[in-house]
Amino acid sequence: MGNDQSCLTALDLALPGAATAFQPADMRNATGVITGATIDWSVACTASETRMCHVAKRPSTWNEFLYPLNLRLRDWSGSCGQLCLESFDDFVGEASAEILHQALTVLHLLLKTHRCVSAVDIYDDILKRNQCALLNVLCKNAFIKHLKVTSVLYSEDKNFPTVVSTSTHFEELELRMVSSNPFGYLESLPERLTTSTSDPEIKAFWTDLKANATIKELLLHESAIASAECRSMFASFLKKSSTLTTLTYTVEKFREDSLRLIHDSLLGNTTVSKLIIFLSPFCKMRLGIPNQITQVLADIVYKNTTLRSACITFEEFSNGPPKYPLLPTHQDWDYWMMAFEANDTLEEVFMPVLLWERECWASFFNSVAKKQQATEGDPARSDVEVLKCKSFSKTEVPALTSQTAILRILCQLSELTHITSLTLLVYPYRMNQELSSALAEFLGSTTALKSLALETAVWAKCPDGTWTVIFESLSENRSIRKLRVALDLHSQDTEHLGSVLKLSRNHSRVEIQLTRVADTDVFAKSMSSGIADNHVLLSICLETHFFSYVSDPHTRKEWFLVLDTARRNSSIVLRAAQFVTGLRSDRGGAEAVEDVFLYPELLEGLAEELSLPTIEAAALVRRGLQCLQSLDDFMRLAGVVKERVVCHRRDDGCLQLTDLGPDCWAVIRRYLLLCDIVDSII
Repeated sequence: MGNDQSCLTALDLALPGAATAFQPADMRNATGVITGATIDWSVACTASETRMCHVAKRPSTWNEFLYPLNLRLRDWSGSCGQLCLESFDDFVGEASAEILHQALTVLHLLLKTHRCVSAVDIYDDILKRNQCALLNVLCKNAFIKHLKVTSVLYSEDKNFPTVVSTSTHFEELELRMVSSNPFGYLESLPERLTTSTSDPEIKAFWTDLKANATIKELLLHESAIASAECRSMFASFLKKSSTLTTLTYTVEKFREDSLRLIHDSLLGNTTVSKLIIFLSPFCKMRLGIPNQITQVLADIVYKNTTLRSACITFEEFSNGPPKYPLLPTHQDWDYWMMAFEANDTLEEVFMPVLLWERECWASFFNSVAKKQQATEGDPARSDVEVLKCKSFSKTEVPALTSQTAILRILCQLSELTHITSLTLLVYPYRMNQELSSALAEFLGSTTALKSLALETAVWAKCPDGTWTVIFESLSENRSIRKLRVALDLHSQDTEHLGSVLKLSRNHSRVEIQLTRVADTDVFAKSMSSGIADNHVLLSICLETHFFSYVSDPHTRKEWFLVLDTARRNSSIVLRAAQFVTGLRSDRGGAEAVEDVFLYPELLEGLAEELSLPTIEAAALVRRGLQCLQSLDDFMRLAGVVKERVVCHRRDDGCLQLTDLGPDCWAVIRRYLLLCDIVDSII
């Protein structure tokens, strides 16, 4: 293999306490699990300030090798030309020991020798299953600046925090926990930047946080300020912080003294513009919403002129909404209304509709109508009169809503342009031809709806043909960008849905939840054929009611094509956005701008990435293309010349490239793209 082994032998690293080092697989005859593609292992990382690494130019091939580990490479938005290694949810089944060993070797190679991989976003089960291949690499690789780990297992792993505690190169560290004891999991993190079940550790956390001069967002659990000393330290931090803009406070056992501290501290803070009070399910089941919470929030709204967004939120009710308001007292309501009417700076208010009685909300909406600043809302009930309030942009139709009410709501939505998001929860036995036709008619005609979720309340099938007409209307719709479907479908409907999404020109972010593993196979096969022609899809997730899974080995290969198409489109959008905004000026960004011009379906995704209207995004693309029009600019970006084209004069006097005028070169450019020029660096 010659030099091929040089990159691989450098990967041997012994884990502290481990008996042996990781042994790389023999990759001389290794091929990708999807197309059988090969990789030249002898080529080191070629990333520079002006060029992408060769890995970034062929991510599909590298992702073939990583696929068995449920890992993939994608462009990273945090830095131009850099890559992120991330886990994905769609479980692709078990692979042979040989395939897994090869995948681990590729993973080890990327993390050990490629400076283009600067971000890692993975599930901790990858670490726990492959410690020898990963932990020391993460610890010693100075190129990895950003690490995010999601804990998906309940067992605690002491090796991971130990490794992190010895690392000094991370600029960003994010740990997302679903563990029953996340504090114990993180006790060994560097600089004690975490809370713990012990009060001294929490005090140390506040001491370290107080010295931080860059933090903008803080998610705070009430247990972190349970003691008087910790409350005092938090109050000092909040009053002196000059960077914090968003504070999320989670209530579980409801400590009134801690909540009062939030109130007092925010009244002296001039930077926090968004406050979210999140009620945990445990708190909600025990207490509903304590009166003091709305009193505190109302007082903050009344006295704080910095706040722009105020929110009380909780997880959805698992057994349907309660049949009584969570806060029935009019005294609370009167004080809230006084505070709301007195505040002229608040722009967003998020509250559960079940917070107060119906007549209270009537006066609230009248007050909202007089407020020009309030722009968003999310009602939990879809009352027709409520929908007319232009402060709302989202609505949800609960499963217990009568058919008559649903029909009335759909009719009303057809006339409203400010409602851009709809969630429809359905009971299968209530779905009939009349309701199906009404929903199909609405979806086929609406031009305002941007997000749609169709979810079943009970995992049971509807009568044949119920969803056929609805999915057909989705194919005619041109406004919906985000789609979630969580239904128990017949096989023909599952196949139909896959075909509709494959051919769609607007559904860019898709989540599909089906009932059985066999259903995912049907969907994947239907969607994969010809998926490469889709230039709209930016992200997609496929799962069953219980977990993400694609069972059939052949279907796993087909599903890879779907995932890779979404990754390709997302990369084009990101690179083009970086190019037109001046963040990058390399060939990768220029090629992406050409792709957006060639495939107008990508323009909407670019506009979303830039948070601009489509017309303005199109103008940026046109300006970006202007940078590629001259001969010198095109050849420089293509990597043919460093600065400009210079031709030596021929003895026979024949025309040369530099003799072409701008008009002639413009004609040639109509048929010549950057991707037509072979890159000199593989």
